[in-house]
Amino acid sequence: MNYLDALSLEAESVAGDFEDCLIKAISVEGPMPSIMSPDGLGGLLRRILALFDVDPACEISLAAAPHTVGVPSLTGWGQGRINRISLKAGSLQAAELSSLGASYGLSDIQNALLFFDKFHMRNVDVELMIGIPGQSESSLMRSIRSLASIDVPHVTLKPFEADGALNLSSERVLFDRACERLASEGYSHYSPGRFARKAAYESALVRGIARGSYVIGMGLGALTVGDDFAYRNTTDYAQYVSAPDDPRVAVEKTVLIDEAHASSLEAGRVLMLPGGLATSSSDKRVEGKARIFAELSAMEQRGLVFHQGDSWGLTKEGLFSWVFGQGTSSITEAVDLLR
Repeated sequence: MNYLDALSLEAESVAGDFEDCLIKAISVEGPMPSIMSPDGLGGLLRRILALFDVDPACEISLAAAPHTVGVPSLTGWGQGRINRISLKAGSLQAAELSSLGASYGLSDIQNALLFFDKFHMRNVDVELMIGIPGQSESSLMRSIRSLASIDVPHVTLKPFEADGALNLSSERVLFDRACERLASEGYSHYSPGRFARKAAYESALVRGIARGSYVIGMGLGALTVGDDFAYRNTTDYAQYVSAPDDPRVAVEKTVLIDEAHASSLEAGRVLMLPGGLATSSSDKRVEGKARIFAELSAMEQRGLVFHQGDSWGLTKEGLFSWVFGQGTSSITEAVDLLR
């Protein structure tokens, strides 16, 4: 409750800085934010909705652990108009959940999906991990097949990291096969690691960031990105809750986005959605655009992007490198601002 109170105080302190902005997507993220009080989360979102100018059709998303989903939680979350759930499942295989040390089981995931249906929560994203110890291609395919069979509208692929280490050779094979299988099941790979059955279920937050929207971050380690600045909050819990409304205490790092950094950021945004950069050749004469083309050309030489006509996109190697955070190019720092 102290953390929820701190978030509310920070929201009150920053709302005035963005009073001219129309909020089109809100996302409550973190390892497992759904373990917090459902009524408290609902109350926090009600406060945010009152403080900011929010689009009536705003996407309001919550990252949820399967074992926290039920009638009380969905009722509490509903107070905050949550209309999208990102279910942190990890896997739909019992042995893999055991390898993850998950505090929930396969039955919890199944029950969560049933509750979403009962509460008419249509926009559900199920997150699967790639590279879980003991995971095989066949077990990963079974998880994807299970989700497709019940028509889950959105699937996200994330890397599993043990002590910060990645087994890239095996994970590359698993990632490529997962992408192929999801495509065969009718899912469109609309952004790195993100798949949707229909455009209506694509993440509005991801689309907004890719199109250059501001990002207003609140809470531990949260990132805010404006036109010419970015800042990140502290990850020290005691420090944050002591003065969440005082940037001298709550903010850990501030960065001024100069022209070179802005072009890198724009190059990253170009690659977040399919279709990439659609421009006329005359745009290459504009200094800012020239930097973007230089960034993308350098990535093309490394086999990370391709372009056809005036459109750029990620290759298979580029997709894998983006999702698994392999520091693929000079836009790495900018891409980190978009994660």
